[in-house]
Amino acid sequence: MKRLLFITDFYYEEDLFVTSELREDFQLVICHPEDTETFEKDFDLIVFRNAGPVAYFKDKYEAF
Repeated sequence: MKRLLFITDFYYEEDLFVTSELREDFQLVICHPEDTETFEKDFDLIVFRNAGPVAYFKDKYEAF
């Protein structure tokens, strides 16, 4: 099973729905944009959701 890192600025209902669907096919870890460096090398696929809010985390997003 592929491992997926789901990076989001947490939109509660939307993210709960999307991640519940993804869990059927992936081992899933959800993380905040400020925490990506800790996890990004350990996953097969990375989903960066709600890209607009990363404007508040520009340095982290550019490093990603």
